[in-house]
Amino acid sequence: EVVSDYFCHQVKEAYPIYTRGYKDNIGVATRHLSSFQNLDCFGRNALFKYGNMDDSIEMGLNAADKYLKNQEASVYPEDD
Repeated sequence: EVVSDYFCHQVKEAYPIYTRGYKDNIGVATRHLSSFQNLDCFGRNALFKYGNMDDSIEMGLNAADKYLKNQEASVYPEDD
């Protein structure tokens, strides 16, 4: 398949803010977003957790592998 279009939305100086019950809300959002076969969300805001530089590099490498090798694998780093 050929990528025909893409969209990237970057938010300047964005940082996740956690409130009570945020995990339940994230579950609703991620279940909805996972229903789109052609959508991948990347970065700290997509993970809803603080990611260090190692996580960011791993996510980028996983994304490159996924798209270059046409894999279905997750791009997100594995939790330790």
